[in-house]
Amino acid sequence: MMDWINGLETGDPVRDYANPNAYSQPDTYMGDFWYPPSGSYDKGGVHINSGVQNFWFYLLTLGGSGTNDTNQTYIVTGIGLTKAAQITYRNLNNYLTSASNYFDAREGSLRAATDLFGWCSNEVLQTARAWYAVGVARTCPDWDYIVPCGNLTSGINYRGVNSISNNNTCTTTLASGANAMFSATATGGITLKPGFTATQGCAFTAAIDACNEAAYNKLSFHHQQNASQNTEPTVPIKIHSLFPNPANNKVTIQFESSSDVSEIQLSIVDISGRIVHLKPYNMQQYQSMKTAMVDIKNFNSGIYFIYIRDKNSTVNHKLVISQ
Repeated sequence: MMDWINGLETGDPVRDYANPNAYSQPDTYMGDFWYPPSGSYDKGGVHINSGVQNFWFYLLTLGGSGTNDTNQTYIVTGIGLTKAAQITYRNLNNYLTSASNYFDAREGSLRAATDLFGWCSNEVLQTARAWYAVGVARTCPDWDYIVPCGNLTSGINYRGVNSISNNNTCTTTLASGANAMFSATATGGITLKPGFTATQGCAFTAAIDACNEAAYNKLSFHHQQNASQNTEPTVPIKIHSLFPNPANNKVTIQFESSSDVSEIQLSIVDISGRIVHLKPYNMQQYQSMKTAMVDIKNFNSGIYFIYIRDKNSTVNHKLVISQ
């Protein structure tokens, strides 16, 4: 019978994939036993904090349920060791680099699962659920996603939507200046019911999705910071220009962000919400002003969205590619 303890056979075990906390390693992103990357020990906790992905792999393989350190209740259905290993290997071999973080690991594994098992597969859904279980997501991927009450978070792609404001007990608002995308199944569509308000000045986009699932939501990354670490002001990203648009060869995005370029993630998402381009891209900065240039000559014609994420906020901008 396989065990999940690394080093048990030598008599000197160092980590437990099924229970990282047993060896003072975190099982949740920025949860108990998380070592701050700015610390001097263990090169910022590269081995200590590996407990998060170790537990992710365990859950993806065997499944599990519970509540993590950020009070998120999760249920993951295991897909077996062979499939979990295939996804992990393809992610490592095709998508990750020495500079990758947990955000990249989640994105790469979802892309790997899609490559291996298909966009609408259970393997993609369980891969995303396992990342939610270890805290690398703020919404649980599921079928028939229900848009929440109150002011919607800007920059989110709500996938698998059947209706917005599906009851009369609350209101759902997309505020002026906010942007969101809602996608539904080809057979279901989206019903706008009383209580939903798209305020003048917001960007409201609706689309038909290939399948009814919300697994591949890039913007569900769960990011938090201890109050003692949060010494810089929170300044949202501001896009100044995206040109040319429509485009067919290269596109240049100029935007303002208080984060360093090393802390910025840029991706291009198609109309169904699938990430079609993550890296590489060329980005330059002059103080808070950033300029990113992306090669799109191999893209198919269509409507896309460029998402920019830093440590404070996420924004997107519509891009039309006409080849």
